[in-house]
Amino acid sequence: LYHRLAVGLPGVQWPATETMVRQDTSPTARAAHLRKLPWNLLKGVSERYPRTSELSTNVDDASWLELARDERLPQTLTEEMRKIVQYPAAVQSVKGIASAGLGKSVKYSVAKVSKWWTGSR
Repeated sequence: LYHRLAVGLPGVQWPATETMVRQDTSPTARAAHLRKLPWNLLKGVSERYPRTSELSTNVDDASWLELARDERLPQTLTEEMRKIVQYPAAVQSVKGIASAGLGKSVKYSVAKVSKWWTGSR
């Protein structure tokens, strides 16, 4: 169903006879993906890498490639995404308690944590 759509994406290889999709993970491809990050996420990442504070829009730029090669990049992206999501998630939780009541909110939270715990194993 999705084969024709997926093979049209840059850097995606999906032979028709296989069930596994392969993606180009070269530094050049990763740099291209980095360039497409939302501005607030990219700003947070670039602040953690002083030499990349003024990233150009040229995908072949040495700064983009250097950032794409960094082994700490996945962890940095995870931490920066957590910073972006943390406050709105906390506000939403407080709103949930106010609108649904403490009992229902605790029940819902226990179900969510249980689901997260099961999925993280």
